[in-house]
Amino acid sequence: MQSTHERELTSPVDLATADGRRLNPAARGWSRRPLHRANLRGSWGRNKRWDYWAILAGDLVVSAVYADVDYVGLANVWWADLRTGREGGAALTVAGARGFALPDVPGSEPLRVRTPGLDLSISDDPDGATRLVANWNEPDATAASLDARISLPKNHESLNVVIPFSDRRFQFTSKHQARPASGTFKLGERSHILEHAPGGAWGVLDVGRGRWPY
Repeated sequence: MQSTHERELTSPVDLATADGRRLNPAARGWSRRPLHRANLRGSWGRNKRWDYWAILAGDLVVSAVYADVDYVGLANVWWADLRTGREGGAALTVAGARGFALPDVPGSEPLRVRTPGLDLSISDDPDGATRLVANWNEPDATAASLDARISLPKNHESLNVVIPFSDRRFQFTSKHQARPASGTFKLGERSHILEHAPGGAWGVLDVGRGRWPY
């Protein structure tokens, strides 16, 4: 088996060149915590930005996504009971991603969408913890909500990688595993305390910032 060596990055770096149009050669590599600033400019229709969170709490899974893929904006809350197979949630799509915006540095600004059927907020505390707050109506009009805090333990490592499709098409991805979660998921009159699940509750994060091939 042939081994390879990929460069480890240890200081902040811009993902793109100064004009925001090409991959910055200095951004190639990987890091143990997020260090890339996704300074994407131009190439409308190819830029993809998203934050996706999932919370695993025993048989309950709850996820939230906020995304701007240039030609459409996406906001979604989804849940599933793995024991019964029941699932639900709410979703919003907006042509042209009007009103959607994600910061160049993930977690540095709150993400928010508010509509009559879905109110979603994703924001980071100064200590790096993330709070997910959502209120929505199920398809049968049942009211549901999520209020969760996902902490960032000291010295927690994540996987952060730049994928160079080419000098004009590239992707930064940041993947976080096993971050302790707490809070409440409500469905109608029923409440689920996330951290009371067998084995506790854990947050998983997938961040994407890049410029994809068609």
